[in-house]
Amino acid sequence: MTQSLDELLDTAREHLAGWRFEAARQALRSAYTATRTDSTPGAEATAAQIAVLYGEVLRDTNQLTTAINILEPLAADLHTRRGPDDPLTVQAYAVLGAVYHDLGHLDHAQRCYQQVLTSRASPHSPAGRAIRRTAANLAFLHHDQGDHEQALRELTAAHAAIYAYQGAANVDTLHIAAELAALLHAHGHTDQAQQLLHRSLHHAQAGLAGDHPLIALLGTDLRHLTTPASRHRRHTPPPAAPAAQQHRSPWQPANLNRTGA
Repeated sequence: MTQSLDELLDTAREHLAGWRFEAARQALRSAYTATRTDSTPGAEATAAQIAVLYGEVLRDTNQLTTAINILEPLAADLHTRRGPDDPLTVQAYAVLGAVYHDLGHLDHAQRCYQQVLTSRASPHSPAGRAIRRTAANLAFLHHDQGDHEQALRELTAAHAAIYAYQGAANVDTLHIAAELAALLHAHGHTDQAQQLLHRSLHHAQAGLAGDHPLIALLGTDLRHLTTPASRHRRHTPPPAAPAAQQHRSPWQPANLNRTGA
């Protein structure tokens, strides 16, 4: 292996920030494979960190079964050995809950989300981002369960928290803004949705690389809202007995025409 584990992690995070998910998956697969035979003292935390991120990118590339097979035993093991409030435990349950959500296992997803949100992990810790994204995921889940008003309140609060902690041009902030705008529009608040998309597109153009998919996503959403035949796009409740399905969330880019994170 020509790159160290830390270098592979940095490479993967860079790819994830640019929504280059297949490239991130390849880097993390190499790192994850290496950790399976690494007996170096103190390597346990690094291995868990890599496994959590690998589970996340497997979700992003629609390999849900593989993600579950990694994340279920990982979360249980971290809970036992490090406790429910350890940042790695919180991160593992956050991603596991999102995978369950994608599969339509809403009860399992909700238990994982509550595990994350009731932990005593600090929002300033390495678990902070997972906590904030899980709050957004819980809003999506409540919408899927039919509680649309609660979902709108929760997603508005989640967006505000991510904005405050991570900044206006952060990828998570912009992605949740796109989802919040879709939800606002779907429930009749089109003017608010347009204003949010205008601001978010400005921040994206100022803060992201010009070819970042979020710029195109926000621009497309804004054009759809400003045309007479605007559409109802995301966030419809799942069928009564859902099969594997997509629930776009802070881990999964919206509107990229992927099937099946």
